[in-house]
Amino acid sequence: MNAKLLHDAKTRPMSGFTTVELVMVIVMVGILSVSVLYKSPNATIALSNASDVLLVNYRRTQLLAMRNGGNYKLVFLSPTSYQIQDSSGTPEDDVVDLGTITLSTSPTMSDISFTVMGVPDNVGTLTLTDANSDTITMTNYSESGAIFKN
Repeated sequence: MNAKLLHDAKTRPMSGFTTVELVMVIVMVGILSVSVLYKSPNATIALSNASDVLLVNYRRTQLLAMRNGGNYKLVFLSPTSYQIQDSSGTPEDDVVDLGTITLSTSPTMSDISFTVMGVPDNVGTLTLTDANSDTITMTNYSESGAIFKN
């Protein structure tokens, strides 16, 4: 009789999943869920990147003015976009779109123009704000033409 039970167990088709298969599925679901969490948008990183790009474009406008005899400006087209232009209003580059990040100036400025010495003609504070109301502030100074990110 024992021989018959052993024979039936060997020939009977298996049904269900093995423990190894179940563990592999659980591990794969865990890996996918972690990767989805890290791909979700992170407003703080976007805000930091936007401020770095604005800082680079500020310096680039300053260098263009110094290299080409002045009169280059950083023009604020809207609360979410700006562009580098020469004195005649010809764009130097494409419009920079900040997406969900807004840019405000204090005092209110429509642009920042630079002289041949790289000195801005108006000074103030540039504030970038993201959807979570986090902010990064940059201040430019007319005496030195320097800009500092706070």
